Amino acid sequence: MKIKDMFEHDIDRNINGVIKVDQEDDGSVRQELNEYVVTDELRRHFKTLFDAYNRALDAPTDKVGVWISGSFGSGKSHFLKMLSYLFTNREAAGKTAIEYIAPRFEDDELADKAKRAAGVTTDAILFNMGIKSPLNKDGSAVARIFAKMYYESRGFYGADFKLARLERRIDDAGKTQEFRAAFEEINHSPWVDGREDYDFNSEAERWYEKSESNDFSIDQLTDDIAKYTKRREQECGGLYRMIFMADEMSQFIASDTELMLNLQSIVEALGTKCGGRVWVMVTGQQ
Repeated sequence: MKIKDMFEHDIDRNINGVIKVDQEDDGSVRQELNEYVVTDELRRHFKTLFDAYNRALDAPTDKVGVWISGSFGSGKSHFLKMLSYLFTNREAAGKTAIEYIAPRFEDDELADKAKRAAGVTTDAILFNMGIKSPLNKDGSAVARIFAKMYYESRGFYGADFKLARLERRIDDAGKTQEFRAAFEEINHSPWVDGREDYDFNSEAERWYEKSESNDFSIDQLTDDIAKYTKRREQECGGLYRMIFMADEMSQFIASDTELMLNLQSIVEALGTKCGGRVWVMVTGQQ
């Protein structure tokens, strides 16, 4: 027998040296779930998080911020990404994330709490702060990244908040499909292909000139999120959760206290207005 034959998995397979939060192809997801090792330390962290998360399923809370801290290379991004799979119960190769991971907890109570969390309709918005950073990184950069990711998660044009709010208003009125069909009929191209050039369209141009600026406030953004998540919960007929999962937050903020205040303000506003329907989980260097 050769040494390589003693291993459970093919040692010649491609192995990603670094976990990338935006790598979502089925092959990578299956490999990550299939090979994730739950150490004793990770088991403690999973327990701490699922204990708090499950308490929030039973009673409203404003304690919705999770800071995943660790030294360089300790697996923070991997842990965050695995949580996104578990909370949404992502499927890969015919198995759910819970089916892959729960047996590795070696703790029936923890597995039950994870299964309960996975049973809630959840949208996980996973992103890397550096990759999504705007060119103009001022004191509102964290809020602008959150706004962009939120609008894009709803299928809106997150690169332009003004346009995204137009799409949101149309969607709130239940007219999205009707609007897109009309746009395509008039312009002979789908809305999602032509919206970058919306200011050249006469109707959109008139709206653009009359309506509010392209800026926004944290208060406005969190009001929008609160309204949407409440609607989603009603549509689900049960609990609904949205989780912002931002990787490399501390590297992005560095020593900028204004950016830290920006993040703090977002988390506090979401906690107060959403009562546990929206969570914010970030990673940071220890």
